[in-house]
Amino acid sequence: MLDVKEDLTQLIQKIDPSYSKNQIFFNEINEFAHLLYVSSEKELIHIPIEDIIQLRINELLDILLLAQSLHDTKWVNETEKRLLQLTELIHF
Repeated sequence: MLDVKEDLTQLIQKIDPSYSKNQIFFNEINEFAHLLYVSSEKELIHIPIEDIIQLRINELLDILLLAQSLHDTKWVNETEKRLLQLTELIHF
């Protein structure tokens, strides 16, 4: 199942009370939110959601390769989590 609630809870818990930004973008944390955001952009509204998902998977795979080549474990783990979210979304 989509872990939107879990991701949102984790995001809220990470917020520092002295945080100076007025906005936090959930679509930068959760793939389902990211897909909703992207699919609502005017220039992409005509593209089927399946194509948008495939484009995002390809983008994340490129990011994963880069993170692995840099031996950035945190970035690798975050990217793998996002890919897993998309996999769960596809099988939903």
